[in-house]
Amino acid sequence: MLEEIIVNSKELCAQHRSLVYWLDDKKRVGQPVLYLFRGNPEEWFAKPQERQGRNIETVVEHLVELGYMRPFVIICPETNLTVDGRDCFTCAFDLAAPPDGENSGKYCRFFTEEYFPLIEKELFGDLATKRAVGGFSLGSLAAFTIGFHRYDLFSAISSYDGAFLYWNYDHPQGCGPDENDLRLDWFPYWFGEPPELQAFLRQNPYSLLQNAAGKRLHGLMRMKFFMHSSAERHVTANAWREEKMARGLVEAGCSLEFETILLSPEAKHDWYWVDEHLYRLLPPLSTILWQR
Repeated sequence: MLEEIIVNSKELCAQHRSLVYWLDDKKRVGQPVLYLFRGNPEEWFAKPQERQGRNIETVVEHLVELGYMRPFVIICPETNLTVDGRDCFTCAFDLAAPPDGENSGKYCRFFTEEYFPLIEKELFGDLATKRAVGGFSLGSLAAFTIGFHRYDLFSAISSYDGAFLYWNYDHPQGCGPDENDLRLDWFPYWFGEPPELQAFLRQNPYSLLQNAAGKRLHGLMRMKFFMHSSAERHVTANAWREEKMARGLVEAGCSLEFETILLSPEAKHDWYWVDEHLYRLLPPLSTILWQR
């Protein structure tokens, strides 16, 4: 079953929509939750030609039919937001706020402090028993931003071909090539103009990982990480971004659940391979989410 749910946000002074998917409405209450980020929630359920008739619904139904996973609720939030007249065209919603401004952290606060309780109480009448967060491309940046700020909320984080950011490469005056679309198009708007290093260090997940200590490091080490990259190696590809984040996690003592980061030697940055990632992700994630 697929349902649109609207929550009224005081933090954003706006309505926020999500698409929610589950197999059996009678068994919805008491199920754990996977939040999946990308941008437009319809992307997870669409069937463009490249997906060859599949989407997240057909993947879940197939895996459940084969007995490979126990179903859980999947929630896909809208992350292309306009707040206080400021457009945020990307899944990296928290990074669009001006550094040290009154809106700094507003998007992350909305999701971690307001959105999760509101939508879970709407669905279940209470908070979810367990939850995970994941994403694709810039959705991975959003998922890791939330997960690294609020490590206490999640049991697992997943990513396919994540568009993670690195200061020396993506900074407009850094060493990245001119063709790097993240460097030219988005970096200045996420961290101010000119971009501020301290704003970057406070919010970017890789920086939070590098500086993790105490409760944050313990919380990250407690979680399970499911990460896959594509095989693409052109100048705007994300494979090296995913690999760098994965290496940082291993060096910090965190657990990677897939034996290899590369999804397949043929894997591309498209929805066909997102579905292939989901086929490998959902069964072990189901085991983790249903553990008591």
